[in-house]
Amino acid sequence: IRTLVAHGADLETRNEASHTCLMAAIHWGHVEAVKAMVEAGGDVLAKNHLGENCILQAQKMCLFFALSPRNLTKGDLRRSPFDEWPGTERWQETYEYLRTAIAMKRQAMSERGR
Repeated sequence: IRTLVAHGADLETRNEASHTCLMAAIHWGHVEAVKAMVEAGGDVLAKNHLGENCILQAQKMCLFFALSPRNLTKGDLRRSPFDEWPGTERWQETYEYLRTAIAMKRQAMSERGR
């Protein structure tokens, strides 16, 4: 991801569901991709066509797994393009990371406004 961004990849490009690359990484639970995109300037406050931002998406995934049967398996979900099963903990880690990143971004915006 860092190499792609260094060569001009646009992290704000959207798919047919109006999700950014960052939102897609959140959906599939790719924590390291999420971190790389946030560090490269991915917009954590961007919203999709439903008005959901990245933190809300991560919360929804955590809630989905919290309410799902404990025997939920990879076959119960749409398959990731990378065909991996990241496990419930990945979404919780993603959520916590995004909370921190958003708080830091808001603090920086507030300090610039002073």
